[in-house]
Amino acid sequence: MEPTAELLLGRRHIEGVSGYELVDDFEWSSKNQRWVLQFQLTLPLNEEGVNGIIPNTTRWYLLVSSSYPQGEIDIYPAKEDGITVTFQHQNYNHAGGSAPWRKGNLCVNTGLRSFSRRGYDSEPYDPAKRLRWHIQRCKLWLELANIGQLSVIGEPLELPHYPTKTLKTIAFSENAKSFANWQLLPDRAGLVRLKQLNAKLGVFYTESFQGKANKTIVDMTWGTFLTESNFSETSGIWIMLKDIVVLEPWQAPATWEELAKIAENQNIDIIKLARETYCKAWKFQPSILLLGFPIPEKVGEDPIQLHWLAVQLDKPPTFKGFRPKSAELPKACASYIFRKTSTIEWLTTENWDRAQVSSRGKLPSSIIGHNILVIGAGSLGSALVELLARAGCIHITVLDNDILEVGNMARHVLTLDDLKKSKSESLVRRVNKIFPSINAVSNTKSIREALRINNDFLLGFSLIIDATASDQVLYELARANFLNGSIFASFSLGLYAHRVFCYTAPFHSDIDSDFNNNMDKWMEKEQAAYHEAEELPRDGLGCWHPLFPARSDDVWMLTAVALKTLESFIINEVKSTSFSVFEQSYIDGAFAGIIKAKL
Repeated sequence: MEPTAELLLGRRHIEGVSGYELVDDFEWSSKNQRWVLQFQLTLPLNEEGVNGIIPNTTRWYLLVSSSYPQGEIDIYPAKEDGITVTFQHQNYNHAGGSAPWRKGNLCVNTGLRSFSRRGYDSEPYDPAKRLRWHIQRCKLWLELANIGQLSVIGEPLELPHYPTKTLKTIAFSENAKSFANWQLLPDRAGLVRLKQLNAKLGVFYTESFQGKANKTIVDMTWGTFLTESNFSETSGIWIMLKDIVVLEPWQAPATWEELAKIAENQNIDIIKLARETYCKAWKFQPSILLLGFPIPEKVGEDPIQLHWLAVQLDKPPTFKGFRPKSAELPKACASYIFRKTSTIEWLTTENWDRAQVSSRGKLPSSIIGHNILVIGAGSLGSALVELLARAGCIHITVLDNDILEVGNMARHVLTLDDLKKSKSESLVRRVNKIFPSINAVSNTKSIREALRINNDFLLGFSLIIDATASDQVLYELARANFLNGSIFASFSLGLYAHRVFCYTAPFHSDIDSDFNNNMDKWMEKEQAAYHEAEELPRDGLGCWHPLFPARSDDVWMLTAVALKTLESFIINEVKSTSFSVFEQSYIDGAFAGIIKAKL
């Protein structure tokens, strides 16, 4: 197999990089399915490093995808004459494996590289430039590592890479508020209770932390799904440290001896503390160790929250000569598990705090803080509830007295598992599984029934959304007691989901007449379209009412538009009624987008 012309062109353009020298040209690695090139970099002679651990000349391996200039490009230190320690923006640099390079591949990408779109990044994809760009970035990384400037004050904190061997994951929930609470506690170690969310993959989440005498000192705050599910439990121990668990310059400890050195610099005898804590928790057979420490948001700033690392504890061997209840047996097991020569088996940890898991696409805080009532769990209502949940809203009540039928499947978010079940209950069960912090609640009454039982029913909600397209619902709402300052929205679809009608207003007692005044002219237009439409679909044989025709893509697209109108109304703090209509636009039969419609 020979290198492509694009790859050779890229290699030729590396030659002009100062300090670069080719050692071995590209060879195909069938094991790695990559092209492999060995090179060396020489720093300027007048470059005086502060670390003193980087040789003036270092060797590296460049691994390139066969689809170059597309595909992945990685750079690894060579086992021979390469750097041996780990720095920031580098994976744990151990020498495992049979390849001639170490495992510490560099992160030379810019901050937007993870978006995987060229337009977001300065990395060139020209075959003559891309390899050169990576080598130049490698050289820049090396120069900054040499002078201790890979991480500077004011940059977002990057934790070291703690290498894992399995998919086993421990989830926790920490934020600034919980950090303040931890600061008030004197306990530095204890028992932690965990629940197993996924037995096959080994996903656990922390339920509670216990301190002295196994007394609970911290209860985790989770959403409905995690709180109410009957998952199996397991136990571990926890130890609180004072700072990040890292060896200079930025390397995760691989053994208990290395971890002990880190803790010793924090005036903590971690092996002694771990053994004592393990013995106290002996009857619970702890199998996991959590190591907590405070972290800042940015380098050089004060800590704002706790972070937890997880270690899989060795299973102690069978010790002979001990009675089952012997006080010496736990000590022997603890001495075996926490021996200095023992290798640390790191597990993946994730912070499932609400701000962390919804940060990829959440609504403004002025919206997600509302206690929301959604009336109607049909096609538009179900899509709206899911969008709200995925955008960070956690307090949602879904009110609907209908059950799911097979005909709903064409445009509903629910599935066959939910057939003949309450739409409200099934939808809530679904969205509570989206994020660990969601507390969605179902109500299987109609709005009329709910208000007949309690005319103050609406007082608990600051945002009320009608997704039923029912005049009767508006009539009932207008005659109920409501919370001053609450917001009302009504979203409904036109024929074939060609239009969406968006009504938003501060809640008031004339919402039904106000809404109808805005809708009257549009209903005339809708009725004309209805009479001009071809025969509408019907539910089975017989003299049944025609079904509302609309595809799921149209429903979900227009539901998203409705949510955006609600977002604008709330963040702009509009104090009066807002009514708008959006419709699909076509040019020469081709979809051209969504436009704001006018009569």
